Amino acid sequence: MKVICALIEHFAAAVEIRDNPGLSSQAVVIGGFPHEHKPVFDCSIAAARFGIVPGLSLREAYHLCPDAIFLPPGRAKYTEAFDDVLAVLHHFSPTVEPCDLGKAFLDASGLEYLFGSKETLVRRVASEVYRQTSLLSKVGMASNKFVADVVATIASAEEPLIVREGEEKQFLAPLPVELLPISEATKRMLDLLGLRALGQIASLPLDALVSQFGQEGLLAHQLARGMDESQLMPRPRPMILGGEFAPDNPLVTAETLLGAIGLLLDRLILKLRARSQVCGQLRLHLQLDGGGVWHDSFTMKSPTDSEREIMMLLKHRLETVQLPSGVTGIYLGLSQLGSEQGNQYPLLESERVRQEAQLKRAIKRLKIRLGRNPLKRVV
Repeated sequence: MKVICALIEHFAAAVEIRDNPGLSSQAVVIGGFPHEHKPVFDCSIAAARFGIVPGLSLREAYHLCPDAIFLPPGRAKYTEAFDDVLAVLHHFSPTVEPCDLGKAFLDASGLEYLFGSKETLVRRVASEVYRQTSLLSKVGMASNKFVADVVATIASAEEPLIVREGEEKQFLAPLPVELLPISEATKRMLDLLGLRALGQIASLPLDALVSQFGQEGLLAHQLARGMDESQLMPRPRPMILGGEFAPDNPLVTAETLLGAIGLLLDRLILKLRARSQVCGQLRLHLQLDGGGVWHDSFTMKSPTDSEREIMMLLKHRLETVQLPSGVTGIYLGLSQLGSEQGNQYPLLESERVRQEAQLKRAIKRLKIRLGRNPLKRVV
């Protein structure tokens, strides 16, 4: 097996900095504001240099770095951004396992036949992630998940790394025991015993480690020798495409509300078409000024990827609604997703209507690809 690990460290902070480049030179702390009794959710690399880590209280983070920029977490935004990264990885392999936010593994077995050498492949993964998401990733490739994870951790965004089969033990030998996925108590005990490098763990008799540390000793010995038999556990692609929008000021007119929804829908339709899918249902949630929420769902007559059809349905529905206050937040979700080929039409719908719908989508895709409609109507 060949495994690629793609890692975007401090993922939430990276997303915030991507969306607001002015933060790039700042220490950024995500989780809330210093006076709130909440933990740090994530922080930028600049903030980490001050000793700030996830889980630390916001008050402690403020004492460590009073000049830091404190931001509330946008979990939905981070999930959406990570889904964008996973979508890029799915272009390379159908077997993708998301791990922590910002880290994913993909099965690279046989991919060199499609994308060139191993070196070309890992560079292409990193470049495509950046090209499509504007997020820098560190990419590592090895014969198993643990080694690929370590390789990605050590790699730089500019230089992906590869450890070839048979070189795992030698590569891991000088690296710290901290990289092992074992309990902190076991790590402290190993440190007290003077066992601080993976090479030291690999050279110990297996029986001695197991008698002292049980299953964790067995795991540490195997991983330190570069042996990891765990398989990738791919996650099904999400069946809902969603997005959020928070305006600077409450939206108080139907025109501005529909304009904001239109911008959000435009982004979602691009993703829907990139996946060659259609949607059968819409979910709309509006956060109202003052704390209220309005939500509704809409079922399409037939699954579609037509932005015009979806927008007309939303406009018709919202014209019948009298919202009690302005809108401070919008969530729009496209659900009941399916492939165009697997699009199921009602049994009573005529074959002609079905074919016309398919033809319209084909023409639309040609327009997108060529910039014009290359077909002429014959009278």
